[in-house]
Parts: sequence; C-alpha cells; structure tokens
Amino acid sequence: MYFRLFRPGFVLAFLLYSISLFSQQSQSGFPAVKVMYDSAEAWTFGNLQLIPVRFVGDGGTKGYLPFDNLSSMQKALREKKLKVNELKGSGNADVRVLEMRNMSKEAIIIQSGEIIVGGKQDRIVGQTMIIPPDKQRYYVNVYCVEKNRWDRRAKPFAYYRSADMAVRKATDINRKQHLIWEAVDNELKLSGKNSPTSAYREVHNQKKFLDEDSLYVKFFKDKLANTDSSFAGFIAITGNQIIGTDLYSTKEMAMEAFENTLRSYSATAIVVGDPPEVKKEEVVKFMTPILSDNKTRSDFLRNRGRVYMYQGKIIHIVAYGD
Repeated sequence: MYFRLFRPGFVLAFLLYSISLFSQQSQSGFPAVKVMYDSAEAWTFGNLQLIPVRFVGDGGTKGYLPFDNLSSMQKALREKKLKVNELKGSGNADVRVLEMRNMSKEAIIIQSGEIIVGGKQDRIVGQTMIIPPDKQRYYVNVYCVEKNRWDRRAKPFAYYRSADMAVRKATDINRKQHLIWEAVDNELKLSGKNSPTSAYREVHNQKKFLDEDSLYVKFFKDKLANTDSSFAGFIAITGNQIIGTDLYSTKEMAMEAFENTLRSYSATAIVVGDPPEVKKEEVVKFMTPILSDNKTRSDFLRNRGRVYMYQGKIIHIVAYGD
C-alpha cells in the first residue's frame, strides 16, 4: 500500500505540481491562488455574483507580512485606535492628504475606495497601504467626494463605507479630482438624490437602498461564515459585466477587507445591476493576465486597475471590468 502511494510516477507528478505552483508565485509576485470558475462554486444573490479566489497550499500565510495581526480602518476608527487629522497649508487644510497615526498594537490596513466623512470635506482614500503600530505620522492620499462643502472648522472624522465600483475606478485609475466628482455626480443622478453639497454619502441615504444593501451583506457574510476555505478575494459580477476583483496577499487581509469590498459590489449591483449572466470564458479571459507574470499584469492593468505594495511585496490587486 505504501509502495503504491509513493511510487516514482506519483512522486514525479507531485514534484512537478509543486514546482508549477512555486513558479506561478515567483513569476507573479503573488501567492499561488485558484479561481473557482465552476458555476457551482459561485455565490449568487439578487443582482450580484461572487466567484471565490482561494489560496493554494500554504499561500496567504501570516509569514508573508511582518505583522501577526491586522485591523481594518473601520474597526480602528470605531475603537479610536486610528487618529486622522487634516494637514494645514497656507492657512487652510490640504484636501489631498490626511495625516494618520496608528495608536494600537495591530497594523491597520487602509484601502483605496474607503470613505471617511467629516473633516472640512468628506474624503475617499486614494491608495491601499498598511500603517504599522508605531504611532508615527503617515500621510495618505485622498480625494474629495463632497465638492460643495468646505467648513471653516473641521468635524471629527468617522468611517462611512467603501464607494461603489464606478467611484472606486475613478479613484484608482484616473486619480483626477474633477473625474472623481463627475463619477459622484453620476451616482447621485442614478440614485435620484439631490445633495446641496454634492455629497457622495447621499447616494446611499435612502431606506430602500439600505434595506437591500443589508440583505446582500447578510447573505454573503453568512456564506463566508459557513465555509472554512482560505480566500484571497472574489470576482464580482452583475448583469453581463464583470465589475471587478479585489485580491489580497494574506488570508487575514482578505477577511478584514471582505465587508468593505462587498459593499462596493452590492452598491453597484443595487443601483445599476441586473441578474448575473457572464460566461466562464469571459471570467478566465479577465483573470488570466492578472495572475500572470508582472509585466503581463502591469500591461493589462494600465487602464483598468492597480497593484499596491508594502515593503516590496504585493498586498492588494484591484482590477475593474470594461
């Protein structure tokens, strides 16, 4: 029995498989993952479908980053472990940068697309980064998502949610304030909301939206709770469109990011979505260059996504559909 289990052919196949996985990780600079393309693996509710992307083997272990514990910005702000301040310049606050200090013993992940309200204007985070637990000052790129408010006295900052995929795309790819305002104005129009300050948060300030959003979040969080799989992220689909994917380099990071990225996907599905019907071939075509070597991925993401790094390692890959 033992001889058959470890016969030369089996050992050779196992070695080739291991080398293949190592090669995949080495070339891509990202832990080895497997996309669950089989439709039976997809999670579907209403107008949203999520296709899981799972780590392979020991991919996504804690040893990838120099921190044992990670906290989301949402949790850190709620527990007052993250201090956020305006930067002053020429007698006024600088709308493009916020100062952040981590007062906890955990590293904090700040994600592109997350929105904090308050200050002199509401802001959207323009990058993904990790703030280590060292109480030092870190400067985070942000953009305004409330163009007609500029208070003389800043209000306390509070966490809001992640933006929908259209506003996130403008933030990650275009990185121009006027284009982000255009995306916000379009979302206000689609939602039928008027805001005297053109505040993005008004898009979601409706009972109907909030009720639907709660149903989406509950369904997908329950799905996540009922599996013990190791996820790197998900591919999000609504109607005949892949709206995007968020991939994280560790299991801990993916879990901390899950609810926030889910709200990006659900907001898009609720406001402009239809029942999902994207073919497997289209998903394969979308994901293959993302999981390929660095050059192929960089070429593919030039106008449709971004790779964020920490200490020379990939921590977050975000890509948007057409």
